[in-house]
Amino acid sequence: MIQKVLICGYGSIGKKYFNLIKSNWKKIDIALLRSKQDSKNITNDDHLNFYSLKNATNWKPSAAIISSPAPFHLDQATYLAREGIPLLIEKPLGIDSQLDNEWNDLRKSSKSIPILLGYVLRHDPAYKAIKDWLKNDKIGKIIEASFICGSWLPSWRNNTNYKKTVSARSELGGGVLLELSHELDLMNSLFGDLDIKSSIISNSNLLNINVEDNVQVSALSKSKISLYLSLDFCTKPPIRNIIIRGSEGRINWDIISGELVYIDSRNREIIKNYSTNPLDRLKNELEHFFDCCQKKIKPIVTIEDGLKVLNYIREIRSINK
Repeated sequence: MIQKVLICGYGSIGKKYFNLIKSNWKKIDIALLRSKQDSKNITNDDHLNFYSLKNATNWKPSAAIISSPAPFHLDQATYLAREGIPLLIEKPLGIDSQLDNEWNDLRKSSKSIPILLGYVLRHDPAYKAIKDWLKNDKIGKIIEASFICGSWLPSWRNNTNYKKTVSARSELGGGVLLELSHELDLMNSLFGDLDIKSSIISNSNLLNINVEDNVQVSALSKSKISLYLSLDFCTKPPIRNIIIRGSEGRINWDIISGELVYIDSRNREIIKNYSTNPLDRLKNELEHFFDCCQKKIKPIVTIEDGLKVLNYIREIRSINK
């Protein structure tokens, strides 16, 4: 039974995890691991605050959520896993400058304790419907798939200077490739290992930030399906679509509107509408994580999935050079 949860990092996503647990799992005690300089941002009085991993692990948490900036994930996850604490690591797993072998200790730990990666779109019912449709050849032989995620970074977080956020700072793992890596995870989970063919990485100079804000990628799946990826921080209004074309139809998932459309070979449409509240996905993810902690099921997004995404990002950067 989950009795205590440690949340490492209390930024935007950390606050969401905190509030969801407080609202839906009222019997769970929560503690926060924070840096001292950020502790002034904490306004809640009904939880413990720790400023070192040692003190936090001495509290004996049943599980931990790592929602700190990506460069800190490796050290925090490795330390907590050595203590036998199940982990939910917010995406991305880490940063692409970290090599695969640096994660070997965590790989070993994942064989004995649950470690889930926080690619939350995997917990959306629309994704699960698409996965089933592809498995059952709903649209025949897959010809091509496009993944588009464009947004306006200044509007991401209310009352916050976007230039000071993790997303805009290279030293904290910012830039569209790491921050919007959900799409790479979806490409990999739907179509298998990717062969990156070309990439264009740029900075539009619209936002005055020192990270890439625009990326275009083309890739092939193992079965030679053409895949296209477009990510940016500088689009108004936002767009987030997955379009999959097959020999017998087409699938279009508008992630922002929640609309999932299947068009068959006779041009007949089946439309399903799902929740557009991102907190619903996050709640699904937490429910899955807690089930994993209680040994009911295995994590659906693993360490290996997270490492694949980091490897793809390295390849994308390398090809661009």
